[in-house]
Amino acid sequence: MGVLQKLRGTLNVVALEGAWEDEAAIHIVMEYCRGGELLHSISSRPHYSEQTVASIMRAVLRTVAQCHAAGILHRDIKPGNFMFLDDRPDAPIKAIDFGLAVFFEAAALPRTDLGLEGTPWFMAPEVLSSKVGPPSDVWSAGIMAYQLLCGRLPFDDWANSAAPALSKIWKAILGDAPRMEGSAWADVSPQAKAFVGALLTKDPAARPTARAALRHPWLVGDVSDRYKGRPLRATVVQRVQRFAAAPALQRSIFELMAAEVLRLAPGSPGGSRHGSEGGEAGGGAPGAPGAAPAAPPSGGGGGGALAAALADAPPASGGAAPPGSPSLGRTVSVGNLLHAL
Repeated sequence: MGVLQKLRGTLNVVALEGAWEDEAAIHIVMEYCRGGELLHSISSRPHYSEQTVASIMRAVLRTVAQCHAAGILHRDIKPGNFMFLDDRPDAPIKAIDFGLAVFFEAAALPRTDLGLEGTPWFMAPEVLSSKVGPPSDVWSAGIMAYQLLCGRLPFDDWANSAAPALSKIWKAILGDAPRMEGSAWADVSPQAKAFVGALLTKDPAARPTARAALRHPWLVGDVSDRYKGRPLRATVVQRVQRFAAAPALQRSIFELMAAEVLRLAPGSPGGSRHGSEGGEAGGGAPGAPGAAPAAPPSGGGGGGALAAALADAPPASGGAAPPGSPSLGRTVSVGNLLHAL
């Protein structure tokens, strides 16, 4: 509520129309975006080209820049959090979800008091070390640009993308360079690749600010250019929409953690033989509301360390967890998770 009130009147942020409280709940009324979610609406739009992606990224980076100017970290920039306001070709693109957004003071950056929240594929390397700042949102915008241009994500569990291991995604974020080659990138200009590469600089101090990124030559233009230029391959749009519908992308970090712990726990296929930590961490998770089913094994060991990292983590709230409660709501040491590899 506070974030939306602070951003009231911002062009690319959904408007907060009002809020009411009764005895049962708080009711929030938001601006109606009838144009649909970004990824789901792409195929119904008249054209999809580099200029389309550039138009979208101008809106995204304007949102990020305006958040940062207001002392706000968004922390979950991704296509699923943007919608078209209406069905017009030049419809404004609106950021709709600020559930993870927090305020910051410039003198107290990076923030080191935030848990592992967000969408794993879009998390910046420094976030995995609990160092969150404005550059982290810029990185997520870079992931979004990469996906919109080629239909794929730059960092994933490549051996098992249908049921990814969280530790493999994070290991790729920390150690791999984004690949911009092959048929998926054949029609993408060098200028677009340079833009994506700049935003996906692993050193947050060397990453451009959102305001600086908006001045990149590839983003020069306005909404009238949105449906100009040579269309990107139809397979790009198809891949983007498959990602939008993929069950794995709808799962939270802690659901993915639970799936990995359950997969590596003793007695499961590919499970660890490192004692009972995996069983304790997974115990109760299958019955937890919304808990993900165990993912198929993707190879590798280290389940004991992985399970211990989850089982021994303090509750995210800082208080004691109720006896017998699952570990899905706990903070986790990324270092301990990756050490398991």
